[in-house]
Amino acid sequence: MKLIPTRTQWRGWTLPSKASYMGWVIGILAVVITAAIALITYHFDKVAGQPQLCANFTGRPYLRHKVDANDMELSYEICIQNSGNNPAIDLDYKNTTQTMVVNGRVIARAKTKNKPPRRLVSGDHYCQIFSMNNHNITKEQVTDCLKKYDSEELSIILDLEIEYVDGITGKKYSMEESNEVFRSRVMILEYPSQPVDDGI
Repeated sequence: MKLIPTRTQWRGWTLPSKASYMGWVIGILAVVITAAIALITYHFDKVAGQPQLCANFTGRPYLRHKVDANDMELSYEICIQNSGNNPAIDLDYKNTTQTMVVNGRVIARAKTKNKPPRRLVSGDHYCQIFSMNNHNITKEQVTDCLKKYDSEELSIILDLEIEYVDGITGKKYSMEESNEVFRSRVMILEYPSQPVDDGI
């Protein structure tokens, strides 16, 4: 049985038969167009809902200190939040370099051994404490560091890079951020966030 009538068949049909056939054709086209629009919309919704990771610092003082005999520890808490709709999976720190700066001079540099969680769903966050230790310093040096800490001449710069995968589309993304953490403020030095793999 042919779905498309010949010219002779078409001419032989009554007006109600022609109307029924046209209604059937329009119905099929409507189903196909609706399905195509739904698929396209779903694709764009998935892309538009990609995970968006951002860093926040919690509670003043942002940069905290702890002195124990001849050791001094500086620490701060950072929270990473996913503000996108899709879950971020396979999170991995590619860079967590901390640089201690006093009066604009680099005093020490170190990498942290913190590890992120493997999955971060939409609207969720995790917090971690990052720290740097200054061992075997004299009491005079401790006093001087605390003065510079109070006057905000002492800070830690955190260079942070997190790679993660969109749990829905499978695309890889990277969040890079450099923040300078002082006692009473945090300065964002740069904030490039872009895909590292378009999945093609």
